[in-house]
Amino acid sequence: MMIQIYKPGNRNFDYNGDYNLNPITCELKMKLKGEWVVTLRNPLDENMEGIVENSILCMDTPIGKRQLFMINEVDKNDDFIEAYAIPIFLTNDIYFFETRVVNKTAQDALNIMFKDTKYKGYSDISKANSAYYQEMCANEAISGDNDNAFLNRWGGEPIYKNYEIYLNKRAGADNGMRAEFGFNLTGVEEKVDMSEVVTRIRPKAYNGHMLPNNETVDSPNIEKYEPRRFPPVVFEYTDIKLKEDAQEGDEENGITICDTKAILYQKLRERAKREYTINKVDMPIITYNVRMVDLSKTDLYKEYSELVRVSLGDTVHVSHRRLKIETTPRVIELVYDGITNSVTSLTLGDHKEDYFDRLSKTQHIVDTIYDKVSNTIMAQRIAGVVNLMMTSLKAQKDIAKRQDVRAILFEDIDKSSPTYGALCIGTQGIQIAKKRNEADTDWKWGTAIDFEAINADYVITGILTDRNGKFYLNLDTGELRMKDGSFAGTISGAAINGSKIIGGTIEIGNNFSVAKDGIMRCADAVMKNVTMESGTFKGKLTTEYDAYIGHNLHLSYEAGRFSQITLGEKGDTVITLSDDQIRIGIFNNNTNLLSRPSISITKDDILLNLNEDNHIRINSLLGVTMKTKGKLIDMNYDI
Repeated sequence: MMIQIYKPGNRNFDYNGDYNLNPITCELKMKLKGEWVVTLRNPLDENMEGIVENSILCMDTPIGKRQLFMINEVDKNDDFIEAYAIPIFLTNDIYFFETRVVNKTAQDALNIMFKDTKYKGYSDISKANSAYYQEMCANEAISGDNDNAFLNRWGGEPIYKNYEIYLNKRAGADNGMRAEFGFNLTGVEEKVDMSEVVTRIRPKAYNGHMLPNNETVDSPNIEKYEPRRFPPVVFEYTDIKLKEDAQEGDEENGITICDTKAILYQKLRERAKREYTINKVDMPIITYNVRMVDLSKTDLYKEYSELVRVSLGDTVHVSHRRLKIETTPRVIELVYDGITNSVTSLTLGDHKEDYFDRLSKTQHIVDTIYDKVSNTIMAQRIAGVVNLMMTSLKAQKDIAKRQDVRAILFEDIDKSSPTYGALCIGTQGIQIAKKRNEADTDWKWGTAIDFEAINADYVITGILTDRNGKFYLNLDTGELRMKDGSFAGTISGAAINGSKIIGGTIEIGNNFSVAKDGIMRCADAVMKNVTMESGTFKGKLTTEYDAYIGHNLHLSYEAGRFSQITLGEKGDTVITLSDDQIRIGIFNNNTNLLSRPSISITKDDILLNLNEDNHIRINSLLGVTMKTKGKLIDMNYDI
């Protein structure tokens, strides 16, 4: 398709644009986890009037047809007009005043973030995490320089496709594409970095167990780098333990338990070998900058022509002729020509660590000091972190130079300045202020740090823990964990989800309680669907509904008529109570009450009934009558 421009007010992208361009150049530069920018250079022709800020540029890209970019900047000189455009997704106006994402997968998080907007997000990352976005735009929430950013919490590599963003574990694919470099080839720049190569590993298990006799696990490529030899590097595997070091629940939590040292040594060797086969720690970092235009002029171009079909993030299997090794760099940068619809240059290499990767490493440190079994931070690992911190501070102290002053005040008193505020540093501590007092004679110091404490309106941090690692609060996830501790105080407005509550008395409102001795008390309350397997019921039981007690007793009540007690598994025996009668008998749904055995008592009458032909009646007015075998006998006259 031709490169088109839509006027700023035209957002009907189902039809052609307002201008069809014939540009001098039109290139899209994409960086993995970096910026995407279209650079358009157009002659000063009749279409130049459409190349203005906020107009939309439409072109084909490696991501798809008719991709939209908003012009963000325009430069014009006497020869041409040049514009710079960014993906239309990045021009969204989504703003989070206060949005919480709690324990959600990446896809669920994106659904929450883009709910009720025309923008969509997609991700294949299944892990659950939490984030809090307050007074933050969507772009900052996704890839901003903050701890709650999506890329930090869930990860992913952004791919923009009009109003959609894809944040999968990794962009691109591994389609088995191969190439050979490592020799003088026009159009290819090569950079080899050996500084991080590891060819000899000293694996260390939990509690410091290492291979005997200074044994190392060597890379199969170790001889390819000769005469250079790399020193051994210690790799720690704290999830491999001797049986004597194991704790309860270790095995269920994925910890490898070894009965003997011989087994432990074998596990260490296996893990170290995986560093070479899977993590490729014995490979140098090699970056290739490939200019396809220059490469096309060589006789070997046909061997590399497949590279024009790659996309951002794709993996390429590269054989290095000189080093005789194979690496798997990815396409980390790509330049696409929108006029010829072809890749003009690409960079193959390892993605460079950025802010989010460094944060992930910090989170990894937090994860490794957390003991999944005991639900505590492991004190010995905290000690390692603290010792590392103290070592760094000691190094700072060693290079510090003595000053003549005991305190220094830094201040900016210009209220319109973005750096307005004050900082006081001295031998007794640190003070920070952002406001002046009412008389404007001094600062209102809001934050103070001395040797013993921190006093501040807000303390924003990740994990707070005690010195022994038995209690910690993870402020990022909201987890509060405590081992062998006691809670004093009142919990209000909370939900407690757990399997056991041990000790004490549980009280719900003023009417219901369960004591530690198993006694349940309920006063003036309604209980539904209560099952009692054994025990003794004491007190008053009131129900507004039919009540079933076991399988043999059914209590029912019909307002204004009678109460009824049904006995037996089949409900054959019924006791009926009304205002003026008590009746005990075999269940009878007949209108003829004399058809089944029964005893009926009222204040004036007693009836003992076997069936319709046999009964005795004692009546205060009629006296005693008896009916037997169908014959009625008046006891008052016949005896």
